[in-house]
Amino acid sequence: MSEVKIGQLIEDPDAPREATHVALLPVIATEDLFPGQRVVFMPGGYPYVKGTLDITVWTGIVDPFLTKNVKEGERFYLWMRPGSVNSLRHNWSHPAVPDDDVQVIHDTDDSCRGCYE
Repeated sequence: MSEVKIGQLIEDPDAPREATHVALLPVIATEDLFPGQRVVFMPGGYPYVKGTLDITVWTGIVDPFLTKNVKEGERFYLWMRPGSVNSLRHNWSHPAVPDDDVQVIHDTDDSCRGCYE
C-alpha cells in the first residue's frame, strides 16, 4: 500500500480511498480572504494571518469548505500545511504556535473519537 501524501499528485494507479486528520487552528484574518487561499502568520505570529502568493512560505489555507469569503477581523479555521506539524493527534504542535495555546481535546483518552473502533 502506498503512503498518502496530501498536497502531492497520486502516483500509484491503485491508490485506495483514504481518510486523514488535518491540523486546524482558529485564527484571525488581517485582510479579506477567500476559502482555500494560502495564508501565512503575520509578523509577531499566531493568531493573525494574511494571504500570500509565495508558495514556499505558506502556513496553511483558509477553511476550504466555507461558503463565503472571510472579512478582515473575522475568525476562521486555518487548515495547517500538510507535513508542517510536528505531531498530529487531537493534540498537535507546530513550530510557530506556542504549545500553551494548544488545547487538549481528550485528557485521558486520545482514541481519535472512536474512528479506529
